[in-house]
Amino acid sequence: MMITGVALKLEDGTVVSLPKPNRHHHIIHQINDGAVVSRATQGFVDDAGDFLDRREALGAALFAGQIKRKKGVLSELFSEDLW
Repeated sequence: MMITGVALKLEDGTVVSLPKPNRHHHIIHQINDGAVVSRATQGFVDDAGDFLDRREALGAALFAGQIKRKKGVLSELFSEDLW
């Protein structure tokens, strides 16, 4: 399993994603609705198209050897850790 893009899971379960090298702010700008975004869960999608929250994604990225550099919060994945 490899991380292939950033994603937001909206309150209604809809997943909005963009491929690498996009970042979460690109999705936030695309949605352009602060109320919707504030209730969304930030995460990633994997090569199967599944949504992973930041903690789940960290485990997947570590297992796949995708981490380029890890800074900041050590228990969660950020796009800056990957690309």
